[in-house]
Amino acid sequence: MDDISQHLISLLGSGEACGPATQEQIDVAQCKLGLIFPPSYRLFLQTFGAVFGHGFEIAGLTPGKDEPTIWCDMLSSTLMYRRHDALPKDSIYISTDGMDLSYFLKCSKVGPAQEGEVIEWGPDHDGGSIYAESFTSFLERHLDR
Repeated sequence: MDDISQHLISLLGSGEACGPATQEQIDVAQCKLGLIFPPSYRLFLQTFGAVFGHGFEIAGLTPGKDEPTIWCDMLSSTLMYRRHDALPKDSIYISTDGMDLSYFLKCSKVGPAQEGEVIEWGPDHDGGSIYAESFTSFLERHLDR
């Protein structure tokens, strides 16, 4: 297990995961969105799928069963935000603060090795602001509230 995997487990291990996303689910989501997820987020998807914990949730790829789940599906949430033109360009929905602010992870259209910034976006976003330099730094900051 590499350092990033261990770090993700140490940060998110207390939450309830829906189970790993398959490579096919990840490929389909990237294709539907026309984006390439950052390596750390792909690893999160492959390890957890999505996570719901005490005071936090991290959207991911959920099993897609017909019954309601506790996990937030990143693909359907991102597509909903796109329909309303309510997210930063080339980004995906990953979380909320439970009030007015949502968090979006910048993705690449060309390179699978690029880590993206996390943008904090709210009602008066004025283009949003950089909340964290990467998905893992977002988790460190967001979960330390």
